[in-house]
Amino acid sequence: MAESPRRRWPFLAIATMGLALGLWGMQGLPTLSEPPPGYPTNPILYPARIGPAVAGSAAELRFFAQSRPAGSILEIRSDAGVVRARLDPQISKFHLAVILLEGLAFFAVAFLVFAPRAERGPMRDLYWCSLLYGVATLIHGFYFPPTSSWTGWLFPVVRTVCLTALPVFLFRMTQTFPRSRKLLDLHPRLMRALWIAAGVLVVWQVATAFRYFADPRPEVWRGMALPRALAAWFLAGSFALGCLTLYRSGRKLELTREREQIKWLLWGFTIGALPYLLLRTIPRLFDIASGIPPELDRLCELAIPIALACAVVRFRFLDIDIIIRRSVIYGTLTAALASVYLLVGVAPAKWIAENAKYAGFIQALAVALPVILVTPLRHWIGAWVDRNLYKTQYDYARALLSFRDAVRGAASQEEIADLGRHFVMEQLGLEPAMVMARRGETLVTAGEAEGIDPEDLVLPETANGSRRLLAAPNSTSRPDLETADFPAALSGAGFKLAVPLSVEGRSLGGILVGEKKSERRFIEEDLKLLYAVRSEVESALDRVEMVQRAAGERERVEARLEVVESAGPRRGPS
Repeated sequence: MAESPRRRWPFLAIATMGLALGLWGMQGLPTLSEPPPGYPTNPILYPARIGPAVAGSAAELRFFAQSRPAGSILEIRSDAGVVRARLDPQISKFHLAVILLEGLAFFAVAFLVFAPRAERGPMRDLYWCSLLYGVATLIHGFYFPPTSSWTGWLFPVVRTVCLTALPVFLFRMTQTFPRSRKLLDLHPRLMRALWIAAGVLVVWQVATAFRYFADPRPEVWRGMALPRALAAWFLAGSFALGCLTLYRSGRKLELTREREQIKWLLWGFTIGALPYLLLRTIPRLFDIASGIPPELDRLCELAIPIALACAVVRFRFLDIDIIIRRSVIYGTLTAALASVYLLVGVAPAKWIAENAKYAGFIQALAVALPVILVTPLRHWIGAWVDRNLYKTQYDYARALLSFRDAVRGAASQEEIADLGRHFVMEQLGLEPAMVMARRGETLVTAGEAEGIDPEDLVLPETANGSRRLLAAPNSTSRPDLETADFPAALSGAGFKLAVPLSVEGRSLGGILVGEKKSERRFIEEDLKLLYAVRSEVESALDRVEMVQRAAGERERVEARLEVVESAGPRRGPS
């Protein structure tokens, strides 16, 4: 149920102020500048002086220079002489449009999806994550103030606060969405420690930044490095730990909707973060300039607000498994085709330069090969993904179709029980397995437990028509389904799972499943198969029981008619 307007308006008001603040900070982005490509043509010996400021490295020089207006002349004085260059705009109009689009996407999710639900546990954390990252996106970066006014110093502080508080909200969200985990209950002081750490990092970063803004010197610049690096690791560590928590907990969730919510979040975080990590961060660690435009990172990050919205709002026309499958296929295809181009057209650059007459042919081949390989590679990668990532689902679905046809044609409880037992043993690779089916007051069994009467394996839950699956400890990938008081009679017979069979509260028997021959645990897909088998067996048993009941009723009617006919007509009183 949606929250009342009275409870909703503070979150809408905060989001409105955040949007206004982000758009205000974005106004300064068109004035940012950078030196032209190939700069400097003349050497610079550090430390170098730019007006009143002193730069001790090329990175510090770029940081200070970007606050100068685009088109102005940058004059650098060092022991190597004077270097002058006209500064180019740092951010193109297209890049500005992408930044605005991404920021508005996060704010739209905060306004429309999370603000009406922000009173409900993890939705508040999702609201703050969307809002803080939306503000940080619109401000875009950490820049040297172009003027000494307080507004120039405000936006670096706002972005620092947003990106340092974001990991705390993100971590808490991963511990509470879509349902609470035990970590925060077991360690109630953990969140307080994270907030203290975030507060210390904010104060440390802001203090060192203000000191540098007031006195830009190399030693002060170096003082900014440690708190900013720690804040980056704090964000990356919280993000990685949160994704790991979502992945591990998502495998244990019982409800399909909750598992889909986790898949949406993991898909959004992966698509949004991987390009920045693989194409920009890792090359930067090896001091390699990335040839990928930064606009690509921003476009990929649009997957995050989309995933956040889809994780909360039910979009029936979107299937997350299909989206993940296609993301894997086309992501792998893009990487493979790019590798072909790099190997053919870029790697032999030195040889091409020495043999210029082949340059045109090599470049044409480098372009033609990826085009030719698109279709066969896409089919091969799709087949590989289906075979390795979705193999179990595909094999089980195909086998279940054959089982459904067979069991629907069965004429007795014995035949149904035998078909069910052979199917689960073959598909799951089981040691023991037994299917019990009731026929009136008798118990029909397929399979046997050595030395144990099948009647002793009928559980009170099963007899009462319960449909709750019973699982022995450490038998599945779903600890939440396992029970410590798993019946000793079943354990003694070598069974790990018990799946009751019932229709409208009437017990029809049960499916008893032993350990796998591979000694592996039963995974989510195995349990889905058992539920599907139960549904088909229950339908077949109910059908056979109704046929037998109808046949029995017909026999009784015929027997009564025979008795009546044999008695002959009655004579009246004389």
